[in-house]
Amino acid sequence: MSKRFCIYTVITGGFDEVKQPLIIDDRFDYILFTDNVAEKFIGVWSVLPFKYNNNDKRIASRYPKILPELVLSDYEASLYIDGNIQILSKYVYDRCIEINEKGIEWAGIKHSRKGLYSEINAIVGLGWVHDYAVIDWYKYLRKEGFPDDQGLYENNIIFRKHSKKVANVSNIWWEGIVNQNVKRDQFSLMYALWKVPEIKKTFFLPENENAWHNNGHFSCVNHNPHK
Repeated sequence: MSKRFCIYTVITGGFDEVKQPLIIDDRFDYILFTDNVAEKFIGVWSVLPFKYNNNDKRIASRYPKILPELVLSDYEASLYIDGNIQILSKYVYDRCIEINEKGIEWAGIKHSRKGLYSEINAIVGLGWVHDYAVIDWYKYLRKEGFPDDQGLYENNIIFRKHSKKVANVSNIWWEGIVNQNVKRDQFSLMYALWKVPEIKKTFFLPENENAWHNNGHFSCVNHNPHK
């Protein structure tokens, strides 16, 4: 691991099958964290085991996703992608280098909804969440004065410099997952970023593009429906 940058993903319980990038860049290492270490390499991906144990596979998978400065401390910066995402173009790598050179510490994908409250209301209204912890979290955010206009990131693609400020965000984010029992990591990320306002952040893709459609840089498929 002698390179400055890495691309990484996390797959647990066979939830996805790792996607090989169509374009490979020698400036980056490719790392797969998994709970099923049968091979040292899967295509371009170096396979690494988990170092966090939890009976809930989804919670366990959040550990390397949320805390890259701990699990990838040898790198200056990293790009996390969900296990169901494939890299299609050189733009992805060039964009990482560009963001890093500008001193930006965090770059994500803009969500279609304007903020966290509208996302919670929509998901609870759709019946996707049957968890009183989400309602408690909503009330907590209101009590804390978390604003309506904070914006919202999708959490499937995240560029981060491994800085102290990013580590502060990571710790607050992880606290929401583990101690506040907010299992959907999207719900606690924006709060964590709000608590560290000095962090420099931007969007990884243009604002009218996201990982699911309307871009030629990533391909996103549905998660394995049998897991």
